[in-house]
Amino acid sequence: MDSYNIAKQHGLTSRMAKALNNMGIVYMHLKDYDRALATCQEALTLNKQLNNVEETGSNLANCGLVTSGGRVEEHIEEQGIDVAYHRERGFAEVK
Repeated sequence: MDSYNIAKQHGLTSRMAKALNNMGIVYMHLKDYDRALATCQEALTLNKQLNNVEETGSNLANCGLVTSGGRVEEHIEEQGIDVAYHRERGFAEVK
């Protein structure tokens, strides 16, 4: 939260968005999914205002992660994709 507050104090909107995005992932790992989603969406809003396409994509991906409850690997396997096969060959960085 300190990095967000410092960025806000100095009007560094892109840094604020980055901090919010990171905080959203932390909340997801803490299984506080409502707070995680709200925080990621706040970062998304800021990045859209800045027209930051790359970070907007990252925010959208993280909103999807949060919505899945952090169960990305399970969702991938439900689609019939062999995660272990792809990991062994370096095609996917699935954690």
